[in-house]
Amino acid sequence: MEEKLITYIGRLKEQIATLRSADFTTPEERVSCEAVADSLELVVRELTDLIEIR
Repeated sequence: MEEKLITYIGRLKEQIATLRSADFTTPEERVSCEAVADSLELVVRELTDLIEIR
């Protein structure tokens, strides 16, 4: 289970990096992608904390 979480966290980090480095055509796109990336970072932190607690 822990290995699967670590793999999932790695994938989330890749998605965050992709969102943060994307080219945006409108300010709304940038804000939306930043909001999603921020939310994913919170998920990564929570999952990382869960692994550390175990």
